[in-house]
Amino acid sequence: MLAKLDDFELVRVVQGETANNISDLRTIRGIRVVDSRNIVELNIPGSLGNVLQDMGREPVTILIFGEFAGPDAKASLESLMSKYISDNNKPMQFSSDMTTAIPEITKVMLVQFQFEEIAGHSNSYRYYMKLVEYREPRPQQEEKAPEQDVESDLEKESEIDDIRGQVLDSEDSPLVGVKVKIKGPDKESEVNTDEQGYYEILDVGEGKYEVTTDEESYEEEKEVVEVKKGENKESETEP
Repeated sequence: MLAKLDDFELVRVVQGETANNISDLRTIRGIRVVDSRNIVELNIPGSLGNVLQDMGREPVTILIFGEFAGPDAKASLESLMSKYISDNNKPMQFSSDMTTAIPEITKVMLVQFQFEEIAGHSNSYRYYMKLVEYREPRPQQEEKAPEQDVESDLEKESEIDDIRGQVLDSEDSPLVGVKVKIKGPDKESEVNTDEQGYYEILDVGEGKYEVTTDEESYEEEKEVVEVKKGENKESETEP
């Protein structure tokens, strides 16, 4: 059996000075793999049924129960313990040929570690550790609007302008409900003045426009307004 956490072998047999003596015996007594999927239940408005959506599997959890024995067992235990202390919250390489483990797992986090000395057996220890599959975070991508769309929007905005103004009488009082007409190269429109005598005609293209009104005192008067890109033209008309 092969099981390795970074450069530390979890399964190993090292002979001692004599043929019948083992200085370092590392074994795995049990392994448990916890694998689950994230299923979300979506309710359908106006329906008694629902839809289950598979959001993918959760990170796999591997629980390992092992033993160390022999004169070098304590040193092996301390070496593994040091990895938990120093490398906590850091991913470690993981390799194993255990059939119960998922083959594609190559990196794990050592999130829990416990050990105990086996009573009545010198230089013998049991340990338990919890490994969680580590997945590389996806790089964040900045959302950028297509340059072509931005340019076209700006160009469109610059080509559209407004004509606004105010109609006053001879005493500079606003005239309410007066009909104002404009006539230009690509647009003819009319609008009534509001309670303050103001009028506004939107979305006017570039060019010269003739502004007239149906107010009797303005019958013979015409005002020419020239609209340029990016400019709003205001006119103040009085008899």
